[in-house]
Amino acid sequence: MLQFQVLPGNPEIIEGVSSKTGKPYRIVKQAAIVTFPNGTVSALSVQPGREQPPYKPGPYALDPSSFYPKDGTLAFSPKLVALAVGGTK
Repeated sequence: MLQFQVLPGNPEIIEGVSSKTGKPYRIVKQAAIVTFPNGTVSALSVQPGREQPPYKPGPYALDPSSFYPKDGTLAFSPKLVALAVGGTK
């Protein structure tokens, strides 16, 4: 299982108005690390959902709803769920 750790610190917030649609947008990025089943660790950024507040620092796992069918293929939109201290839901 992939394990994510959202790191402490302020999220990066990018706001603006789309030149194509004229609608405002807001992107929140947070520093994190992921640990793969083989023990490899990699730095990355995670983005909470549009209406979701920033993730709190701590351990997370991929929510099963991150994977879903779309137009007959498997689609992926990562969603994280907090893990209890000790690494299990």
